[in-house]
Amino acid sequence: MATHVGALVIDEEGRRFKVDGLKAKKKTGALGKAAKGTAALMTMGLSVAAEKAMDAFGGEWFSFDELVGWQELVDDRRETVRKSGGSLVRIARGLSVGDHTSKTQSKMVRYACTIRIQLDRLKEPFIDVPIQTEPLSGAAYEKADKMRFETLNALRYIKSH
Repeated sequence: MATHVGALVIDEEGRRFKVDGLKAKKKTGALGKAAKGTAALMTMGLSVAAEKAMDAFGGEWFSFDELVGWQELVDDRRETVRKSGGSLVRIARGLSVGDHTSKTQSKMVRYACTIRIQLDRLKEPFIDVPIQTEPLSGAAYEKADKMRFETLNALRYIKSH
């Protein structure tokens, strides 16, 4: 039975995992279609059925043993905003006096977050898992950070088992 953890789907019994939402790459173009047709003839249609099952399943499964490592690619920036405010008092002659104060507020904004999973494969040595692709702050930032944390913990679990 498969379990969703962060951006991954883990099948502990089968010792395999996949990235949730990533589709298998399809062969396109004349050569790709010809190769697909040839494979269908040679396997009596099983290759087409396997491709459809993979698409319905949502992507390619990877063995626990294929996981080499991972790398976190995060673009966090601290944004500083200066707000000025205060009371302004007008005097009868048109002069103005007042208490002008300025406050500086800063907050962390995550612009992007990707986890690069390194695999023991020659053709596809890594998979980029986009956790976040646009600037976030507040509750959305917390949600993306939780998904990042869960995904990293799942990768640690896979590597240790």
